[in-house]
Formats: sequence, C-alpha cells, structure tokens
Amino acid sequence: MRVELKGKVDEMMSHIPFGYTIQNGKAVVNEKEAVQVKELFETYLSGLSLTEAAQ
Repeated sequence: MRVELKGKVDEMMSHIPFGYTIQNGKAVVNEKEAVQVKELFETYLSGLSLTEAAQ
C-alpha cells in the first residue's frame, strides 16, 4: 500500500512528511525512508503500541 501526494507541494507547508522528498516542486516517495515507515505501521498493526513499534 502506498500513499501518493499529487500535485505541487503547497508553499505554506512547513515541512515534508518523513518518507517523502521534494523533486521538481513535487513530493515524491523516498524509497529508503518508505521502508522504515512501512515497517513501523506493520509492527503497529500487529498489536504493539506506536512507542513499542518505534523501538
């Protein structure tokens, strides 16, 4: 499962979410960071708290 940000990044956005980078004014998935995000959520969905999953 992958969430995609469409269109240009809003100039008012104060930061880009972890797992994304800016390329040509658009938010695109950072594949290396996306692996970490996926692992975190899979661990959370297995029943651990977010704190436990982050460890």
